[in-house]
Amino acid sequence: MRRYIALALLLGASAARADVLLNEMTIQGSEWVELFNSGLVPVDVNGWTIRAGGSYEIAGTDAIPAGGYLVVEVPGDVLDDQGGFIELLDGVVGEDAVSYGQQGSAPLPPGDFGLRGGPASLARAPDGSALGVPPSPSPSTDGMFWTIDFSPTPGLANDAPVPALGTTVRINEVDPKPLGADVAELYDPLAVPVDVTGWILCDGDDIAVLAGVVPAGGFLALPTGLDFDTNEVAYLFRDDGTRVDQLGFHLPPVRNAPFLDYCQCYARWPDGAGPDLGYDWFSSGGETTLFRLVCTHGASNAFVESCATTSAPEITPGTWGHTKNLWR
Repeated sequence: MRRYIALALLLGASAARADVLLNEMTIQGSEWVELFNSGLVPVDVNGWTIRAGGSYEIAGTDAIPAGGYLVVEVPGDVLDDQGGFIELLDGVVGEDAVSYGQQGSAPLPPGDFGLRGGPASLARAPDGSALGVPPSPSPSTDGMFWTIDFSPTPGLANDAPVPALGTTVRINEVDPKPLGADVAELYDPLAVPVDVTGWILCDGDDIAVLAGVVPAGGFLALPTGLDFDTNEVAYLFRDDGTRVDQLGFHLPPVRNAPFLDYCQCYARWPDGAGPDLGYDWFSSGGETTLFRLVCTHGASNAFVESCATTSAPEITPGTWGHTKNLWR
């Protein structure tokens, strides 16, 4: 009988360990990771490890109560600022994980998003408390269950809206090397115009708050003030914080976007074509629905790859456009 009791306790402990989830975290600037205990008994996570670019062993904390949260302050620079794989380990056993930024479809939250003066977080949406069986971590699908929270809630249930990818206006064209601010073109596949005033476009480092109306079946090109070359990702959010589209355009496994000629943009063809959860060139439809095409800001994309002339127009030395052109 004693043996069966011990076995039941061991099985219960194993089940409890598997109930602890990664739930929210900040990546850039001050780093913290929130854990959620979705099980029915408290779980002691002392000795567990948070591993990404570096690793940190959890110590000196209380057990996480059933249904409770624990915020772990992570010293140094454990989490990768451009994207990576974050794993929660109990010894050598992986309990939970998420792939984000350049390495996965969960989006990269900026360190200073300009709205409330602090870092945004990467958060489960819905919160771990709303999950039955949590989804298996995967770079291709993590973005369905994780999003950027522009008002983080450390130690509390996440309130970030669940992503609604592919349901409304889409990122249709990105120009990371114009004469001036980087340009993003939006496309409205719906039969009604969409007012995008207050919507947010994010490049993983910063945000642009948008203004304007995208006509039904039409296009709106906007100078963004962002530098898409930095992380080579773009995320689009409605004004309520719901993420509705994203794409990435670097070539895995290293940061290196496909070369653009002076007249080219990264463009979806046909207009608005998916995928919706891209994080690099190929997962975003590279060479299938995402191409290097002649820029058509504010108009339908045409499958034209070659520039009309063989050299870029003269750019005044000393301008930002000149500097970016040299770096291309």
